[in-house]
Amino acid sequence: MDVCRLLGAKQPFLAAVVFVVTLTTGCGQGFRVAEVTGRVTLDGRPKNGLMVVFSPEDGGTTKLPPAYGMTNEDGRYRAIRPGSKPGVVVGKTNIRVLTFDGGEVTVKGKPVANAGMQREIPASSSVIDIDLTTQ
Repeated sequence: MDVCRLLGAKQPFLAAVVFVVTLTTGCGQGFRVAEVTGRVTLDGRPKNGLMVVFSPEDGGTTKLPPAYGMTNEDGRYRAIRPGSKPGVVVGKTNIRVLTFDGGEVTVKGKPVANAGMQREIPASSSVIDIDLTTQ
């Protein structure tokens, strides 16, 4: 897109400012993202090898990219989007904790009740800790 032609060649400085603002606000992707990290525990103990999946609610009108993070031995994760891009789409999001292969988290054959939730992802970086419980 030729921003100078769009705004008129007599205002190249204004065209440059609009171009930089467009690039930095993510106009091309149509959504904002924020870095999300956290820790998953089960009854207070870190849980390794779990997948935290973030599915943005979009009202069924667009397809916003999901994000996910894998827990390490300390239960910590960092959410990424497809293409290994960091961040989660800002706004109302459904969060599910699943096993590495996408199954339900279970303890002694029973699903963990609080492995799903809904949160508002703020525009700034955030920490979302999840404490799963067996009760």
